[in-house]
Amino acid sequence: MQTHTHPVSGKVIVGTRLEPGDTIQHGDVYDSTSGGWDELSWPVGRTILPGCTTIWVRPALVEAL
Repeated sequence: MQTHTHPVSGKVIVGTRLEPGDTIQHGDVYDSTSGGWDELSWPVGRTILPGCTTIWVRPALVEAL
């Protein structure tokens, strides 16, 4: 797990950065131009292609106490 900082807003998220070849799953987020870490608005299952400049993160799960 790593900490990732949004390049526009500075908002921080903890998770695993996805790399080219990884498949986007439900719950994965990207560095939206809105300044937030947003979930995708299209169906999951797309593969991140080489050269993609979008930062995709699979957030860490928070365990219930």
